[in-house]
Amino acid sequence: MKSLLLALTFTTVASSTLLESVDSSDFQCGTLTPIRKIAFKVVKTLCPANALDTVNDCCVHHDKCYDNKMTTTKKRCDAEFRACLNKAMSSHGPACNVVKTSMCEAVERLGALAWWRADKSTEEIIDAIKNEFLALLSRPWAFIKAKFHL
Repeated sequence: MKSLLLALTFTTVASSTLLESVDSSDFQCGTLTPIRKIAFKVVKTLCPANALDTVNDCCVHHDKCYDNKMTTTKKRCDAEFRACLNKAMSSHGPACNVVKTSMCEAVERLGALAWWRADKSTEEIIDAIKNEFLALLSRPWAFIKAKFHL
C-alpha cells in the first residue's frame, strides 16, 4: 500500500508541477530546477508548512557535504542527510514520512552521478544529470515496478 501511495503521489504531484509555475527559487532540494520544483511541491503539499525550511536546510547541508568530497564519503553524506530528514520530517505523519523516505532513496540511488561529478564543471554536471533525469522520466513505471517489485 505504501508503494502504491508513493507511486500515485509522485505521479500526481510531478504531473501537476510540470504544468504550473511554482515559486521555489530558494528551495535547494534537487540538482536541476524541474527537480527542485517537484520536490518543493511534494514537500509543501504533503508536509506541514514549517517543514519546508528545515528540509531545505538538510538539502543545503547535503550539497555542501558533497562539495567536500576530499574529506568525506558519499555514504557518510547520505547518512547525515537521512538523519537530518528523519529529525525534520518523522513527526509530521505518514504522507510526510513517505516523502522523507523517497528523498533519501533518491539521493542514495541517483546521487552517485552528482557525487562523482563534484569536480567537473557546472555545465558538465548539469548535462549529465539532465540526461539521467530525462531517462528516468521516459520510463517512470519501469523504475517504479523495479523499485517496488510490482
